[in-house]
Amino acid sequence: MPNSKPYHYIRAWGEHMGSYPYYINDQIAKARTQGAPENAIYEKYAADGSGRTGVWAVASEVVAPGLRNWLDKRAAMLAEQKGK
Repeated sequence: MPNSKPYHYIRAWGEHMGSYPYYINDQIAKARTQGAPENAIYEKYAADGSGRTGVWAVASEVVAPGLRNWLDKRAAMLAEQKGK
């Protein structure tokens, strides 16, 4: 069964970063393919610069309280809009 998680946190993070919608949608598709956690925000890069790792950063790793609060609220708002 295909992964159809909405990945609202990836969309919220992308908006925060100023990413284009096509890029955000691509990241969501990649997260679905890789089975990323539902609260994923972006795929991490290897420390040695060799590229992406398949490991996803999650919202709970964001330590800036204001940004974390905004992400939680924006993701909830996106979920609510999707439900309508």
